[in-house]
Amino acid sequence: MLAGLRPATTVTETTALDAPRHDWNEVFPEKVLSARQLNVGYENANEIWDVRTERGPYIVKIPRAVAGRPKHPFWYGLFKLFGLHVYVDIESLKPLADFIHARTPLRVPYVRRVDTSGEKIAKPYTIVERVRGEEAGLD
Repeated sequence: MLAGLRPATTVTETTALDAPRHDWNEVFPEKVLSARQLNVGYENANEIWDVRTERGPYIVKIPRAVAGRPKHPFWYGLFKLFGLHVYVDIESLKPLADFIHARTPLRVPYVRRVDTSGEKIAKPYTIVERVRGEEAGLD
């Protein structure tokens, strides 16, 4: 291990009592087998779900931030100190992923759907294929 680097935080599941409710069968055209919210152990910019369907595993990202003043003190601090906005234009994610796939050997998830309508989930969301991560060689 490199000096000063700690092992990655373990990703834990959010308990059913804490998890927001989403009807995943409304979101996916195929049968949903399971869905669990992932918790990385700190406040992050997305509500992240591991959803398994008959067609395979997917990750659903639902941005916590919306346009305007950030609600969480950490993100609000970044906004006030540096003018940083945590709101991500999720509609730009698919063209970006397609660009990376076409021009580089990098493994990035394919974007299956971006939905900003608010019809199936109250907030905008992105569905990406679940890809297995690889540890970067930092030698």
